[in-house]
Parts: sequence; structure tokens; C-alpha cells
Amino acid sequence: MITSTKRIYSSVRISTSLGYTIEDICRLFSDQGLCPNTVRNWIKQGLPVCCKGTPKLIHGAALAEFLKQKNASRKFKMRFDEMFCLHCRTKHVPLNHCIELEQDAACLKARGLCPRTSKTMNRNYKNSDYDELCRVFTIARDQRLYDLVRPSHRPNFDNTQSIPENNNKKGISKKPIMPINEHNERLKYNYKLYLCEAKGRDLKTGMAAIQHLHQFEAFNNYSNFEQIDANTIHNYISNIVKKRHLSFCEHNVRTIKDFYEWLLHQRGYKIDYNMVAHFRLSDNQRKAARATEYKESYDLAEIREAINKMPRNTDIDLRNLAMVSLQALCGLRTAEIRTLKLKHVIFDKSANRWMVFVTPKDMEVKFAKQRQAFFMPFDKEWMDNVISWRDRLHELGWTGKDPFFPPIESRFIRPGVTEHQIMKTNIKGNKSIRNIFRKVFNDAGVRYLNPHSFRHTIIRWASAQSAPILNAASQSLGHSHIQTSMQYYGQLPATRIGEILNEIEVSK
Repeated sequence: MITSTKRIYSSVRISTSLGYTIEDICRLFSDQGLCPNTVRNWIKQGLPVCCKGTPKLIHGAALAEFLKQKNASRKFKMRFDEMFCLHCRTKHVPLNHCIELEQDAACLKARGLCPRTSKTMNRNYKNSDYDELCRVFTIARDQRLYDLVRPSHRPNFDNTQSIPENNNKKGISKKPIMPINEHNERLKYNYKLYLCEAKGRDLKTGMAAIQHLHQFEAFNNYSNFEQIDANTIHNYISNIVKKRHLSFCEHNVRTIKDFYEWLLHQRGYKIDYNMVAHFRLSDNQRKAARATEYKESYDLAEIREAINKMPRNTDIDLRNLAMVSLQALCGLRTAEIRTLKLKHVIFDKSANRWMVFVTPKDMEVKFAKQRQAFFMPFDKEWMDNVISWRDRLHELGWTGKDPFFPPIESRFIRPGVTEHQIMKTNIKGNKSIRNIFRKVFNDAGVRYLNPHSFRHTIIRWASAQSAPILNAASQSLGHSHIQTSMQYYGQLPATRIGEILNEIEVSK
């Protein structure tokens, strides 16, 4: 399936429970250069507006359905060996079945010549399709595409059969996607502004609050928010407790209560304050919601086994080795690993120790807390792995502003031979970091736990040492209070509890 020259705006980015202004939609697709006039044209083409005041609000469900229909009307089905020419707007088999291949981390990029226009056609394939591509096409290696024989005839730009007919030019159904209460949508928009601008909350926090409100609104059959009674509140809480986890329910009900407390102070809304107090779980439910489960973690022997079995041949191997070693020494959060830069790995002369300077200025840090994450006194080889990778990047001419763990793309040179290119960008997502750790530990035959579990390993090791060491480890991990380390990270494994009790029993 391939698309024509017009831009495709993915509906995956859109939350179907939120209301968007024209500026919000443009911000959502800012990387594609969406401008407000384009969105206004969509409205003229049939995109429904749920609130016609100032600013106009467009419901996310309606926007997602609009884009799905708009995108579907511009798609073409193609065989495996066909490409789409953007000049003659027709699908073709490449000239002489000859293509060039280029690989990046995400896909294989194939290029061929259009047999009608002699222009380059492009198509992306999965990396797993490489063998099939070699079977179907001739892969240009020694000679470039422009060395191939070009057709001598003039291209015929007859588009009548290549473009799918669309009798309905607008192609958009105006049937509502779901019940929409214009009054409620305006309130939710104003509340999101209040959270983000007056309370200083992050935009993601504001959007999450609106999604919680949407659940309550749907349960109440999209009635006005002020039309509630105690019976409705109790039925909603009973219903959600049966379907969702208590920790989610506690957060959901508290968010709705915060919204109604805000609504109490808005002009024109008369809501009984005692009615708002009904938005709460029972004391036992709240305690159960806030209870934490036991968190498994590695012991140092398991980490040492996995690191010792890691390969050390390519740049990808050395980067992964440094990543796992640094996590074992510092216990960074996944987003901190992904956004770490060369200048953040520092040797502190006053402390005579290596550390990672975690700063929210150019890293993604939880609660924007700045700290110094010192290397724990574990294996010296782990520290050498990190410093060796740092020196390797400096040899390539990288500066302090470049990423410490960049993505490395593999490119095909010829069948069975690849080359690696280090990119000066951050790894795109936290999932990629977790996949690296999963592969390392699975290949070593060690159980996989997520990278965050290394933080539990450090605290449990420190708690077995002394109080000063525990306090130092707690501060290196960024905990404001040592109680946080002990309550959420310091649970002893069952085997360790047994060892302590056995030692007391033997001493008697």
C-alpha cells in the first residue's frame, strides 16, 4: 500500500476523548508543517466542529475518523515488486527489475527507475524482506541507477486509470462518531487550560485529566457535568472498581473530584459542596490502591554474568556493553539513559570519582530534579567499559553536546556484509532501550528484568552495608528522602531475610 504526493496525517496521534483547537491540531502535526489554513479547509470539507465559540473545538474522535477516511481515499494497493511513481502517478515494476537498497534502523529503502518517466521511484520494505528482494529484483551494486538504459519514448501523463475515482470529493461522513456534549467540551477545555497555565502542570497531565473526565461523562450518558447526584457518583465508583485496578480507580476518582472542586468556583454553576465530597473510595480501598508490590531485582552475580558474556566486536556491541555497565553502576532511569550526553559523564576531582551529572536542562529527568549519580564501587571492569566508549566517541570528533548512547544504523554493502554508521541523534524511544537490555540478558541466559530494576539492586546492596552508604546511594538515585529508598526500593529478597534469621539462630 502506497500513498500519493499529498501528506498523510496519522490518526494514531489523536486522543479520541479530547477536544482540540485548530492550534492544538497544528501543534500535534508540527513535524509535518501543518498550518491553520489546512485545518480550516478540513472544516469546510466536512470536519465537524463540536464547539463553535472562541476558540473552535474539534472532538478527537471526529478528527481521527475524518483523517482515516481522507487517508484511505488516497491509498493504492500494490504487489511486492511494484513501486509508485510520483510523476506519472502510476504504479510500475522498476525498469529492468533493478533497484538500489539502503538500510536504516527502521526499514529497507528501495529505489528504482520508472519505465515511463525515467524518474526515481521509492518504496520502503521491512528488514526481513531482504532475501525476498534479492530473489525478485536485481540489486544494483557496482553500477548506479543512472547508469541503466533509459527509455527513449516520451512519458504519457494519462492519469485517468491510475487515480482511484472518488465520486464524493469531500469523502467525509458527517455522521457523529459518538455523543458529544458541547457544553462539557468547553468546560473540559477550560479546565485543561487551568491545569497547564494556572497550576503549572505538564500538557500530558492535563490531557490525562480530561481522559478521566471523559470516562465519567460517558457513564453519565454525556449529561451536563453539573447534573449529578449522590446516587450517580456511587454507581460510577462501584462500576469502575469492578472493572479496573484499585490504583487506577483511586487516581480517576481523585481527578474527577479535583475537577468539581474547580467547577464550584466558576461563575454560573451551582453545585452542592457536600455532593463533591462523595467522590472518594473507602479507606480500605485507598490503602489497597496505594500498597506496593514486591519488586524483583538482579543480584550483582547475575549482572556480572550477563556483562561477561556480551560480545565486544562492533560499535553496537561496545555501545550496549557501556550502556549495561553504566546502568549497573548508576541506576539511571530509562529516559535518562536515552537522553544522556557526553558532557554529563564527569570525573569529579573533589570526590575523586566518576559520576553522571543528571540535569533537566538537556535530559529527560523525573520531576526535573538535578543530581549527581556517582558510580557505585562495583567491578572496575564496568567503569572501564563506560570510559572506553566515551573515549571512542571522542576519537570520532564528538563533542560534549552529542548523545552518549546514539543509534547505530546497519547498512548493506553486499549480501552478507554490513557496515555500521553512528548517528548523532538520541535513540527515539524508551522501548528501544528496554529491547537492548532484554536481548543482552536473554542471550546470556539470565532472566530479564526491566532497566529500572537496577535501582532496586543498588539500594538493596547499600542497605546491607551501612547507614552512610545507604544514604549516599539514595542521594545518587535522586530520592529526596531515605524513606523513599527503603519503602519502595529496599525490600529485602526472601532469601536474604532467611539468611539474616539463620545467622541469628546459629549465633544462639
